[in-house]
Amino acid sequence: MTSQPYVIDTWAWVEYFRGSEVGRRAKDHIEKCVNFTPTIVLAEMKRKFVEWGRSDFEEKLEFMRRHSTLIPLDESAATLAGEIRANPPVKGMGIVDCILLAASRLYGAKIVTGDPHFRMLTQVDYIGD
Repeated sequence: MTSQPYVIDTWAWVEYFRGSEVGRRAKDHIEKCVNFTPTIVLAEMKRKFVEWGRSDFEEKLEFMRRHSTLIPLDESAATLAGEIRANPPVKGMGIVDCILLAASRLYGAKIVTGDPHFRMLTQVDYIGD
C-alpha cells in the first residue's frame, strides 16, 4: 500500500467487521495504512452494533483505535463541514458525510468507502460495487 493517508468511513468499517467481500477490499487500507476515523463514525458504529444485538463493540473499538487515529469534531472540522453542507458536491449528502469530507481535506487523506454519495469524488478510494 502507499503512504497515502485515509479517512475510514462507517461504511468501510461495517463491511470490514462483517467480513464481506467489500470489507476485504478495505482490509489493506485498514490494516496497512495511516488512517483517521472521525469520532462521529463511532456513533454510527455503536448504533449498528446495538441494532445487530452484538456485544463486542468495545473489542472492535479497541481494534479501531489500534488501526486508526480517532479524530474529534473540532471547530475547524465542524465549520468546514457546515460550509460543505451548504454547497454539497453531491446531492443528498448529509452532515456526517460532510464531516468525513472535511476531515479528508484537513488531513490530506482519501476517504475509504462504498457509500454511493462518494462514488464520483476524486478524494475517495471507492470500494463499493
